[in-house]
Amino acid sequence: MSESAEKYGNGAEKRPLTAVEWLEDVYNKQGRILPQQFEQAKVMHKEEIMDAVDSWVVNGNIKGEQYYNETFGKP
Repeated sequence: MSESAEKYGNGAEKRPLTAVEWLEDVYNKQGRILPQQFEQAKVMHKEEIMDAVDSWVVNGNIKGEQYYNETFGKP
């Protein structure tokens, strides 16, 4: 997950914000979203997808970045 993703949750249940949660947090704090913040959310979303797919990989048949690029194209 991107370094800009803040920790979220209560007590021991700390986890990174999803891209959508991070963008919502930015909007709630600033009342607007700048283009570079929207781009950061897209990068975070790509990382989330790649991390998820990497965790599904069996015998290294597919990697998260390959899956993302084949499914969504390069950002």
